Amino acid sequence: MYFSQMPYRALFDVLLDYQGSTTWQDILAPWLADNEAEIAWLREFGQRAGAPIPVATREELSRLYALGRVNETLLLGFQPSIHAAEPAGPMLSLDEYERFAAALGMDCLRPATWSPFYHEVTTLLESPNARQPIELIRYDWPCLMLGNLLFSRAGVRVSAGARTLASDLIASSTLYWAYHRRNRPANDLSHGWGSNSQWATDIRRDYHLGDTFWFNVDGETDLTNMAADHDSESGLSKAERIELLTHRCLFSAPTKAAEEQWPYDDTLRVTSAESVSWFAKLQSMISRQK
Repeated sequence: MYFSQMPYRALFDVLLDYQGSTTWQDILAPWLADNEAEIAWLREFGQRAGAPIPVATREELSRLYALGRVNETLLLGFQPSIHAAEPAGPMLSLDEYERFAAALGMDCLRPATWSPFYHEVTTLLESPNARQPIELIRYDWPCLMLGNLLFSRAGVRVSAGARTLASDLIASSTLYWAYHRRNRPANDLSHGWGSNSQWATDIRRDYHLGDTFWFNVDGETDLTNMAADHDSESGLSKAERIELLTHRCLFSAPTKAAEEQWPYDDTLRVTSAESVSWFAKLQSMISRQK
């Protein structure tokens, strides 16, 4: 664990132990007042330029990951739960959550059109049209952007046809690059490590730069121009690997969704002009596999 992660680790621990009902007044507002230097660093990182991807050290990626763990804890209270015994997380209003994010230098976005870049599906209403594409119904929490870096996807409720998204897989398909969710299995690279070593985990970096969406920019295996018939060692097709990378889970393959996958090395870039037709084409490929 890096010393620079300590402000977030301390905040994370306090949030887990807190039993009160005024999280903003008792914990978040005082933390912001005591950590002006950390806020300044976050704002600098969000404004950092690159060619085109900004350079970040391993320590900085772990530093952002620690803040990500805090963010995931704050989001627990906004998540629908199918298990009554699950902890609800800190008591926080959506307005207070957005105030905290804004104080850190982040923009809270609610894009009007669904995209796996910006959105995580929390609840699915099945459409009578089996092939209906994914359509937004409402936001459970907003997307957070730190400059051009996607820090946290929005949680959204959607409607879709059964051949587009299977409703049972929303709860059962593992969500990767996630430490914890109330309503589904989650997996990130900190799992399985000790109480200190687990914090030396890199945050996943996705960027929207100019006309291009970049997924997991620190991955080493570029799927962009990979042959369509190329299968991974785990038996995933290119379309399934792209689905897993962009959605951060598998909706289309129940058996493979239940298996432990390793998407952490994959990366991808898609231009804005391509994105609507490209994601529709991918969804069509996924539907044909069902």
